[in-house]
Amino acid sequence: MFKTRLLTVTLLLGLGFFLSSSAQDRIITISNDTIDCKINRVSAQYIHFTQFTREVKTKSSISRRDVKSWQVSDAEKSENSFTSNVFQTERWRFSITGGGGYRIASTKESRRNLENQGIPSSEIDSYFKQLKTGVKTAGQIHYMFWENCGLGVDYQFHHSSGSLHGAVDSGDTYTFIYGKFTDNIYTNYVGLSLYMQHRINPKFKFYGQVSSGLTLFREESVIIYTPLLITGKAYGGNSEFGLEYFIGKKISVALCAGFFQSTISKIKVNNGDNIQDIKLEKEQMEGLSRVDLGAGLRFYL
Repeated sequence: MFKTRLLTVTLLLGLGFFLSSSAQDRIITISNDTIDCKINRVSAQYIHFTQFTREVKTKSSISRRDVKSWQVSDAEKSENSFTSNVFQTERWRFSITGGGGYRIASTKESRRNLENQGIPSSEIDSYFKQLKTGVKTAGQIHYMFWENCGLGVDYQFHHSSGSLHGAVDSGDTYTFIYGKFTDNIYTNYVGLSLYMQHRINPKFKFYGQVSSGLTLFREESVIIYTPLLITGKAYGGNSEFGLEYFIGKKISVALCAGFFQSTISKIKVNNGDNIQDIKLEKEQMEGLSRVDLGAGLRFYL
């Protein structure tokens, strides 16, 4: 009986030693050197690990900017086998986002003009609610020059539309033409972006980005069967903050909120017959500032 128990203990110890020695973690540096070790913890900036030299145990760490990839081996007790999870330091980040945006610029001057045409307040409210609320899509590309910071390009697109019924003066002082007014407003923006991140753990990460660039404004209007095209451009800026959850080694889903700001002070009006450049007064300027909410995918290479 004693010999049987002793043999069992010896076999278990031997198996444990075999498993611990086989379940080796590995770090590959950017110079392609290999560090065989046991990875204890991975933070946003460092990989903390333990190396075994015979019976001597040494704890150390290495900056993630010096690491090309690292491998964590886990023993599957039920099958007595091992699986390897390989992680890499991300250099490229690609982002695709969809959602909605709400314009917060004042509509006081435009509202007053419509009221002067005798359009009911309820219809005016509905019209501006349609124009203020729109759909948004966005895309970003960043290269991580530093551990938690990168530079890249930020693209934003926003579209809203609205309609109402009203009347316009025909020009003969007593005849008014009644009909439908429709507007489709498109805002395109592209800018240089600074990206920052903070990894909470291997699954979650906070991020933020700010950018500055060019805004292109386009409004396609139809005033009682008469088309009108209004275009303009101006400097703009965008900021975004979000939380990512990694569903794979190189892909994550994100929830984000943002703030976009730009104001159009010069427009070009095309009625089909002639094109006119107009400099807007302060109270007439087209405010494009808005708040955004969205969700999307993030890819890392």
